[in-house]
Amino acid sequence: MLNRFLGYLAVLALALAMQQPVVAQNNADFDGDGTVGFSDFLAFAGQYGTQRGDGRYQAKYDLNSDGAIDFSDFLLFASSYGKSVPPSGGGSTEVVIPDAKLRAVISDSWHLRKALGAPITWGDMTTLTTLRARERNINNLTGLEFATNLTYLDLATNRISDIAALSRLTKLDTLDLGNNQISDITALSGLTNLTRLDLGYNQLSDIT
Repeated sequence: MLNRFLGYLAVLALALAMQQPVVAQNNADFDGDGTVGFSDFLAFAGQYGTQRGDGRYQAKYDLNSDGAIDFSDFLLFASSYGKSVPPSGGGSTEVVIPDAKLRAVISDSWHLRKALGAPITWGDMTTLTTLRARERNINNLTGLEFATNLTYLDLATNRISDIAALSRLTKLDTLDLGNNQISDITALSGLTNLTRLDLGYNQLSDIT
């Protein structure tokens, strides 16, 4: 069992090394968090080897719908690992952005140039690669989690305390969160592509 598990990890590592992390082509986001990740892998591994009629089989893990959850399904899963999964309505689904100041910055970004009040969709958010929102009095980042192709994000000098929405922005290489009200940076632990991070003038007591 251990050897098989390690084999799975090796294939996943190879898939991650070869792919561009864009949008998944099959629904391998079993936990529904918007990204095909390690928790989805563990769920899939628990179903591996089952087949239709044996009592344990669950059709959602049978990615090629052939009645058996086997290596061909695993290859499909590996091809989606690390990718984002669009919401049920696809790229046209409107993204809820409660903070009016953040919404205005996104609407006015050079990627979008949306009219004031026009819907911002999931597809719109994935076009963003750079966002400058310094000194905009922003306090709520909800909705920003859909901007999964951001590489540069400046949120300095706002009123932000909760940065959970940033946890899925794994392409970020530059992130400025200076001069906010942040005390917990756990959400940044998975942002392994960061080369520049500014957390100055916050409320941090432990950065381990």
